[in-house]
Amino acid sequence: MLSAQMKEQESHPDGATFSPTLEPQANLSSRQPEAPKGSAARKWIVLLVILAVVGAAVWKIRKNTQQQDSIQQIMAAQADRPTPVQVTAVQQKSMPIFLTALGTVTAYNTVTIKSRVDGQLMQVPVTEGQAVRQGQLLAEIDPKPYQAALEQAQGQLVKDQANAVNARAEAARYNALLQAGVVSKESQQLQASNAGQAEGAIAADEAAIQAAKVNLGYTKILSPIGGVVGLRQVDPGNIVHANDLNGLLVVTQLQPISVIFTLP
Repeated sequence: MLSAQMKEQESHPDGATFSPTLEPQANLSSRQPEAPKGSAARKWIVLLVILAVVGAAVWKIRKNTQQQDSIQQIMAAQADRPTPVQVTAVQQKSMPIFLTALGTVTAYNTVTIKSRVDGQLMQVPVTEGQAVRQGQLLAEIDPKPYQAALEQAQGQLVKDQANAVNARAEAARYNALLQAGVVSKESQQLQASNAGQAEGAIAADEAAIQAAKVNLGYTKILSPIGGVVGLRQVDPGNIVHANDLNGLLVVTQLQPISVIFTLP
């Protein structure tokens, strides 16, 4: 670099001297720096990328439009064609059509098993969830009191039968004595009435025996239907009554069973 203090002497044709002086270094530094050469190239690259993206978008839109036009043309051509028909032999078989919907499963019969007599529950020989058949034993109540009542009724019948035999014999004798004129009509009618009462006592005893047998049979609780046993409400050893509200257990019939769907 040239210094600001350097001077150069040149000769002029007229004999004068000319001394040019260089600009100071401070004036050189005040000039603006030139722009870097890479900035223009970067601008061109960005411009080219934008143009490429716009061109790709335009090309994609035109391509989609052409595809839609071709599809519409194909559909229009197919619509104008006659529908093809194929012929085959008729067959009878199940169609594989499955429909799904919510439904309700309801048992035809649900029975709450209750005791018809009072007594101590001796055993429940079935378990919860067990399938039982009609007539199977579900529970047993202590039969001793009802067995004793049956035997008492049977003993009373034997006694009344013996009294009836004697009453009939007395009525027959008084009838013969009345015919002979030995006894009065009133005595004969009294003996006939006694014989009738003895017959009535026998009939009452027979009815009592039948009732005792029925109660004795109620000590064994049998399943009225076939089904599945539900939750047990009373454990063996408890005293059950005929007027209990909850019952002993529940039997629900499962076969057959009703299934209701909302499908047509």
